[in-house]
Amino acid sequence: MNKHIIPVVMFCIFFGCKEKPTSPETHSPNIPSAPLPSDSATGVSINVALSWACSDPDTGDSVFYNLYFDTVSTPSLVSSNICSSTYTPGPLAYETSYYWKVVAKDNHDNTTSGPVWMFTTRASTNQSPYIPKDPSPSDSATQQIVNLTLLWSGGDPDSGDVVTYDIYLDTLSPPSISVPNHSSTSYTPGILEFATRYYWKVVAKDAEGDTSTGPIWTFTTEDTMVVVAVLAAPATEPTGLTWDGEHLWVSDSIEQKIYSIDTSSASVVNCFPSPGGAPTGLAWDGTHLWVNGCSTYTIYKVNASSGGVIDSFPSPDSCPMGLAWKNSTSLWHSGANDARIFEINPTVGSIIRSFSSPGSSPTGLTWDGKYLWICDFATGRIYKVSTSSGLSEQSFPTPGNSPAGLTWDGSYMWNADTQTEKIYKLLILTAP
Repeated sequence: MNKHIIPVVMFCIFFGCKEKPTSPETHSPNIPSAPLPSDSATGVSINVALSWACSDPDTGDSVFYNLYFDTVSTPSLVSSNICSSTYTPGPLAYETSYYWKVVAKDNHDNTTSGPVWMFTTRASTNQSPYIPKDPSPSDSATQQIVNLTLLWSGGDPDSGDVVTYDIYLDTLSPPSISVPNHSSTSYTPGILEFATRYYWKVVAKDAEGDTSTGPIWTFTTEDTMVVVAVLAAPATEPTGLTWDGEHLWVSDSIEQKIYSIDTSSASVVNCFPSPGGAPTGLAWDGTHLWVNGCSTYTIYKVNASSGGVIDSFPSPDSCPMGLAWKNSTSLWHSGANDARIFEINPTVGSIIRSFSSPGSSPTGLTWDGKYLWICDFATGRIYKVSTSSGLSEQSFPTPGNSPAGLTWDGSYMWNADTQTEKIYKLLILTAP
């Protein structure tokens, strides 16, 4: 035998004949156990969440679950590859037996099936939540602030039942859902649109899935004034305004003049010195101008072409400000010192009646045919006032900080401001 062959044979005996290494053995997951609800449980909620316990003997192995669920004892597969040991089948039927099992599977495709468990849901003794009622704002309410909070009454007749609310809010009817599963009986939707009608309803839900739907309620938000144009005043202290059907009249207490201006171009059409001094409020009776003379405490009836005085009588207040023509027997006048509004007979200058102004410094007045509008320097607001009660029904912020003259042209409100030296054309937006 060749002497070189023997060592080779010996090498193969000792080293070449060893078995090939194999992969480590893996084990199947442990059997799913500890079911909730427990096996054969009764009186189970129809909104039950199923849970179980399971693990894998191999450290680091991932476990997934296939869940079988049905009303028969051989349940069908309803969900695969569940990552957690919980499953919610959704609202179930009352007084019904359900069967379920879990098959565990690891990342090596080893599987272990758990036993079939069973539970029975409770009898249908649950009472639905109370129907939402007592809305705030009340149904069909108007002039609501745009940052309001919606309120209602709710609850549930079953002690301990937790109630949540789906809130529907829209400018269309029926409204679409705005906030689901709200936990309280109040909701602040944020800043709403001015002069807009809103529709809303609330659906109450308890833990058993029973619901009660409230009626559709409606409310409208407050009107507002929008600046649609701004004119430069013809002088530096525009204190009075009135409208003659074609042109805007402006009094200036510094220049002590009265101007007629074309609002389309802001150009001066006519100008003449004011009678008395420091003119404030203006009014138009269809033919003549009426002017408050602040320094003389006098109300003047003036020729609109020449500025000549036709008639005059003393002001009822020591600081005469606003004027507004109502009709041949009624001229409105505001006094800043007394913060009162006077109704005066323009023929003889006698006081018919008076009432307190809603603000402490009424500077401008105008009459729209139904309401008296009052501009107040101190509060920076324009008030819509019922002359029968003397009470403000609405108010709006003025566009400037030093509001003075005010007039209504049949479509728009005009407001002069002595600080900005501007005249603002305002559109009143009202809810439908």
